[in-house]
Amino acid sequence: MIIDKELIDKEHFEGLNYADGVSVKFDLQNGGHSVLAFCNNKHTAKAIAEALNLLDNIEGDGITLKK
Repeated sequence: MIIDKELIDKEHFEGLNYADGVSVKFDLQNGGHSVLAFCNNKHTAKAIAEALNLLDNIEGDGITLKK
């Protein structure tokens, strides 16, 4: 079975990583943020932020990922 974006609940893409224009940032939850990456366009930045949030949420649920 192939797992694609449509099979995953939208809430799994939400988290502390977010896109701000062409940059990907991490919310430090103290009023600050860290810049993680600069991308070539805002769509790529959004996709990277969502992927990082998905990874954080999967690991937070105790699922072990292959390395």
